[in-house]
Amino acid sequence: ASLGLPPEAKVIGTIGRLAEQKGYHVLLEAAVHLLEKEPDSYFLLIGTGHLEAELKQKARELGVDGRVLFLGARNDVEELLKIIDVFVNSSLWEGLPTVILESMAAGIPVVATDVSGNLELVLDGETGLLAPAGNPHGLAERIYELLEMAPADVERICGRAFAYVQANFSIRSIAEQHEEIYVGFVKGK
Repeated sequence: ASLGLPPEAKVIGTIGRLAEQKGYHVLLEAAVHLLEKEPDSYFLLIGTGHLEAELKQKARELGVDGRVLFLGARNDVEELLKIIDVFVNSSLWEGLPTVILESMAAGIPVVATDVSGNLELVLDGETGLLAPAGNPHGLAERIYELLEMAPADVERICGRAFAYVQANFSIRSIAEQHEEIYVGFVKGK
């Protein structure tokens, strides 16, 4: 309500630097396609960066500026995550995006582009959905697919994603992986 979103809104969110790497221009173009099928959709872009003015201008040019909220840097990201129906990572390239891990751990279904770092986290159809990088129509289709999934299927994906994060990226898991490496070095000497 504080963001002015109607209760029936489908909220698609993303968090990150407003920089070329993140592919937000692709997400804005995807918004055009998605709004044709899902007119109750709103898009939250959380973060700041040197492309902010350019992206706002692009949203105006595409006619989606009324549906895209540029929220800037926020201290209440955990609260904002609670209202996001689909987290989107539209990156053109990535390392290991912790924001996907955080979304998965928070139980938010993820659509991400099929770039290297994302592929380590999102197993298509298992822990989220993958879309072709740089393809607005493909990204919109995968977001729509997730929005239209039966709640039980979304819960299953979110459950697998949470388990995957816990098994592979929790503090305990990382400590165990480091211990294995150290033990291997010691045994090798």
